[in-house]
Amino acid sequence: KNKFVTVFLLNGFQLRGQVKGFDNFTVLLETEGKQQLIYKHAIS
Repeated sequence: KNKFVTVFLLNGFQLRGQVKGFDNFTVLLETEGKQQLIYKHAIS
């Protein structure tokens, strides 16, 4: 939690941000003041 990361998605996108939380299936990432919920199966 609260670590800055770069997430690479299967579709080629990169998301940079701070991990705000996670569970078994998702990661909550905050980028540019907005929160994005990313499914773990979409992360390469």
